[in-house]
Amino acid sequence: MFVILNVVKDLLIAGAQMNPRISTLSEKIQSLDPDQIAEVEDFAEFLRVRGQDRALKQYATALGAPAFEAIWDNPEDAVYDAL
Repeated sequence: MFVILNVVKDLLIAGAQMNPRISTLSEKIQSLDPDQIAEVEDFAEFLRVRGQDRALKQYATALGAPAFEAIWDNPEDAVYDAL
């Protein structure tokens, strides 16, 4: 746990040189007890994975669009385009 905290701390310190909000976040995290730090880590992982999931959904949607266009874009169904 402390190894992870030290790595996070090092990353936050390096990032703080570029973004003052990271410095503030680092100070807040350092003031937490180990259980709370674990919760912060879990939440950060959740946010990271959620972003990946969104990107994957957008990619899959874009990848499937041409196939759907071939099905939906036809003269028989053109009447529905005006709805």
